[in-house]
Amino acid sequence: MPTEPSPLGRPLPPAWRALVLAVGAYTLAMCTYLPIRAWTGTDFHDFWENARWFLHHGEVRFDLGVHNYLPFFTLFMAPWGVLPLEVALNLFTMLSVGLLLCTGLMTDVLLRDGELVDRRSGTGTWDRAARPTITLVLPLLLIAPYAHSTLTLGAVNILLLFLIAAAWLLVRRGRAWIAGVPLGLAVLIKLLPAALLPMLLAARRWRSAVATGIVMLALGGGFSLLVLGPERMADAHRQFRESALESHGARQTLSVDKPQKAKYSNISVPIVMRRLLTPVNADPHEQRPGFYVNVVDLSRESLWPIYATIMVSLLLTTLAATWRAGRAETQEPLNATLGAWIALMLLAAPLVWTHYLVLMHWPLAVAVHRLIETRRRERRVCRPAATAVIAWIIGIAALASPHARAVGTATLAIAVVWGVMITLSLAKPRPARAARE
Repeated sequence: MPTEPSPLGRPLPPAWRALVLAVGAYTLAMCTYLPIRAWTGTDFHDFWENARWFLHHGEVRFDLGVHNYLPFFTLFMAPWGVLPLEVALNLFTMLSVGLLLCTGLMTDVLLRDGELVDRRSGTGTWDRAARPTITLVLPLLLIAPYAHSTLTLGAVNILLLFLIAAAWLLVRRGRAWIAGVPLGLAVLIKLLPAALLPMLLAARRWRSAVATGIVMLALGGGFSLLVLGPERMADAHRQFRESALESHGARQTLSVDKPQKAKYSNISVPIVMRRLLTPVNADPHEQRPGFYVNVVDLSRESLWPIYATIMVSLLLTTLAATWRAGRAETQEPLNATLGAWIALMLLAAPLVWTHYLVLMHWPLAVAVHRLIETRRRERRVCRPAATAVIAWIIGIAALASPHARAVGTATLAIAVVWGVMITLSLAKPRPARAARE
């Protein structure tokens, strides 16, 4: 009796084969191009140089681009310092591309309630009609410019994206304690995902929140203390606090005469407010004329109350939506609230470069999936989801204009997506219409 070939032995359908070849060609091109500029001031160069310094001297160099990262990040990246820079950069690039594709696949499975993409016919071969879904491909295309920037810089945002998706997959699969491992690791790599902890609490996912805290204490506290020692660990955390939380903090940005990181590529809410509400040079350079986009000239003292009111309003609204979604009978409201928290994570961050926007993959995937499902079930267009996608595309187009970046077009797109996620989380499902003859 003939045996059915294993899944690995079955040929890929043409559409999947084309996707794999396209991703492979892009990865090869990046691995050929990036080493040419490996010694320039990219993020990964700073990570690698800091790792080399740590391996030889046992210290963290906060004069490099790791000043906004917790000291654990240096320990996490230390193995890359063993390799030559070009080799490490190529391996990191291939890893990032692979993680991005895995994130897309996990998101697709989660949003389609676990339905596997690789449907096969009963003959033992892949069904030739099986192809990458729109929920997989379109969100990846919507973040493609930012993913390319992340890969070019050798930044860790794709790794964060993967860890957040993995944590949510584990939560959805009932592995609450294990879900704390990827989320806790993500927070220690970059503090941004800590904004997701209130979501777990509001959604009554207590075990995942506790597990995340345990991982943070074990790795960020115990392991860092063991490797660095008490004195160096205390000094490293002090420098992190002074740099990330004070010098680049929202209050400092809103109050000082000349805020740091004022260039138009920084699209955080505090610096966008400074550019729009006070005269701040959006392209500070000694050899260039001033670049100002302010529409009014308010006092700096008035900015903090405005900012605090906005942030508190966003936070309370998101908490209320999450509390309600946690009681829902289906997973769709919680999927939308996760998208809202990810958008809020970027809106609340004191420093947001444009390549950070790769982290918006999940909310965009939620919007795309809602568009498809509403059209299929109800024969109509989901206007909120369409609004999110259109606003995001406008934000991508605005990348070509320094003026559009400076006035916060991309920031507005994030805010629109946040509002859409809140709307979707509160929406009641409509009854499906009968299929047309």
